[in-house]
Amino acid sequence: MRETPFSLTFGMEAVIPVEIVVPSVRTENFDEQTNSERLHANLDLLEEDRERVRVRMAAYQHKVVWYYNIRVRNKVFRIDDLVLCKTGVSQPRERDKLAPNWKGLYQVDGIIKPRTDWLK
Repeated sequence: MRETPFSLTFGMEAVIPVEIVVPSVRTENFDEQTNSERLHANLDLLEEDRERVRVRMAAYQHKVVWYYNIRVRNKVFRIDDLVLCKTGVSQPRERDKLAPNWKGLYQVDGIIKPRTDWLK
């Protein structure tokens, strides 16, 4: 069952104003005593619902990472290779729609550690 952010926070579903004006199954079958008992039961099960959502989110995030990683190809640069620099990384404030995405033609001057290079 899909949980809404409201139900994960408060342990119950919200009744929207339209449901009060236009009768729905929830508003027609409302019983205050039964509702109170169900609210207590929902609050008891709230942590389990949250944990189920955490597990589902972790599985989704793992799947997204896996999908991304199988398509990424690492590129190792050597000294004296020519590279371009993405402008959004080096100058994030100076971006507009028509600005170039890449700048310069830089030469790799040194390698600090894998995937971290000095440019000149």
